[in-house]
Amino acid sequence: MREGILRQGVRHEGIFQGVGYEVDTTGEPLIVRLLYLLPEGGEPMECQVGLQTTGVSWGGGRWWFTCPLACCGRRVQKLYLPPEAQFFLCRHCHHLEYESRRQDVPTRVLWKMAKIEARLGTKKASFARPPPKPPRMWRSTYEKLVDQFYEAEMKAWAHFGLIAKEDLDPPQGHLRAHEGGRRARRE
Repeated sequence: MREGILRQGVRHEGIFQGVGYEVDTTGEPLIVRLLYLLPEGGEPMECQVGLQTTGVSWGGGRWWFTCPLACCGRRVQKLYLPPEAQFFLCRHCHHLEYESRRQDVPTRVLWKMAKIEARLGTKKASFARPPPKPPRMWRSTYEKLVDQFYEAEMKAWAHFGLIAKEDLDPPQGHLRAHEGGRRARRE
């Protein structure tokens, strides 16, 4: 959809990542036909998918697929074909979840902490001493990230039994106490 294939009033065909497609937006209904081979037997398959458009505030329109399952019909940006499936359907119809939904609490918390560390440009941050604010990052963004990291760190400690779960509420102004000291010295 990003290559400009979907435009009003065109017929187009091609191959994208091993899946043949035929787009017809010249009349109603707006459709795309997907032509592909199933991996296990090489059986040729065809799936007709409806298209929808919605307007966007800056002009033009956004294209959407309509899930081909009759009882669904959701408007979606992506359709999926898992290894065991025969047809392209939406995430909901294939019962697909995001990876983070399958992770246990400590893995999810540690993943979140690593993501925040990457945004702050540091590794192995500790909140005994928050990392310095990266250049060109808004102070409010920096403070929000430090607070989120602190909360995630507290959840990890609580999960591993290093602190009591009732102590999870972060102290008010944790970041501001560190920063206030630095500001006071600068002035």
